Amino acid sequence: MKKSICWFLILLTVLGCLSGVTLAAPNEYSISNSGINFIKNQEGFLQYKIWDNTQYSIGYGSACSKDAYPNGITREEAEVLLRQHLVGVEKKLNEFLVGNNIPVGQAQYDALVSFSYNVGVNWLKDSRLADLFLDSKDGIGFSAFDFASAIGVWCHVGKSIASGLVIRRVRELKLFLHGDYTGNDSPDYVYLQVDVAGGDFLPDIYFYPKGKAFGVLPKTTKKNAQFQGWYDGNGNKITEASIAQGNLRVTARWQNPQSASKVFSDLLETDWYYGYVDELYNGGVVNGFTDGTMRPKGIVSIGEALKMIFLASGYPERPPTLLDPYQWASGYRALAIQLGILDPDEATVLSEPATRSLVAEVAAKALKLTETAGVEDAFVDTKDPNVLALYLEGIVLGSLDAQGNRYYHPNNSITRAEIFAIVSRIMNR
Repeated sequence: MKKSICWFLILLTVLGCLSGVTLAAPNEYSISNSGINFIKNQEGFLQYKIWDNTQYSIGYGSACSKDAYPNGITREEAEVLLRQHLVGVEKKLNEFLVGNNIPVGQAQYDALVSFSYNVGVNWLKDSRLADLFLDSKDGIGFSAFDFASAIGVWCHVGKSIASGLVIRRVRELKLFLHGDYTGNDSPDYVYLQVDVAGGDFLPDIYFYPKGKAFGVLPKTTKKNAQFQGWYDGNGNKITEASIAQGNLRVTARWQNPQSASKVFSDLLETDWYYGYVDELYNGGVVNGFTDGTMRPKGIVSIGEALKMIFLASGYPERPPTLLDPYQWASGYRALAIQLGILDPDEATVLSEPATRSLVAEVAAKALKLTETAGVEDAFVDTKDPNVLALYLEGIVLGSLDAQGNRYYHPNNSITRAEIFAIVSRIMNR
């Protein structure tokens, strides 16, 4: 017991977060009134029930039956209902903490109740976060980076990152590490979204204090390839000494036995798309042009887009049709018409540039993706269900501006580099 408490005190001292946190011996824990108010603020109040993708909810995010509360609910009734629902959450959380002799402070317990109320209690059975706590009782300990990323990864709807869940995870992180119930009295956090570009699986999101050096970056491996580091969309390498200034997406870069940069004269290993090109080239998916170039910044034609998307989605190669033998990709257009993706009078000139909206339509329908629940507002410039379905699957990511707004630019043409990234993600899903 003393060993566990001493270790946790040491951990919190290292994290610089003892302010506002008082550790308690591992007995029966109960959520505080401040914790109740914290959850209420995160959930928001709903007078009438709604369907929120998995259940009917009312009040402060409390589950209810379809026919319950036909006349709505008051704030007072909603708090009573919330407290009733938290009884089961606290019971499971106490069984885990007390049963494994894991001490936590009041703010930490409140943060874990909020987290469990939002995502459910199954994380206690098998998750990276549960493993961190179980390891801590044996004196192994964990860092702020470990904890932030273990709790932060629970911010997805499907395979896509949901901004609302990111905000909530950050608030719970600040409460757990700093005892900050308001979210205003502790460091802000930003996230690093990673794409392994064919490497071994990693969680795709990690959290860091804003304005500080990253310090620790995730590591991945790939068979017969050497990891070269993480690179942002501008080709800048992100290192442990880089400053976490805002939300950032990075891609792994690999050095393969036959590096694409040594085969194609217009590729640099510092290009953001290099990992995708290298993977597809070494996998025999793309071959480049006879003049020794890959032309990653070239605009993709409709015919090229149809062929790459269909082949990546598992459809067989298609020869030109007898009715249109002089358009090399006419067989893929015929397949798109057969599947109901294109109308017969649509995309008749396959050499014309493909728009990003057309690419999204073909990819989503070829993969039979229709689910968009929870990501309806992911992009500021489109509500296209095809784009949203692909985003939910992690196939299209869009681009972020300095304020964190996500854009897809549906009417723009698409470059070969951009569609290589999409093809890679389709093949690796």
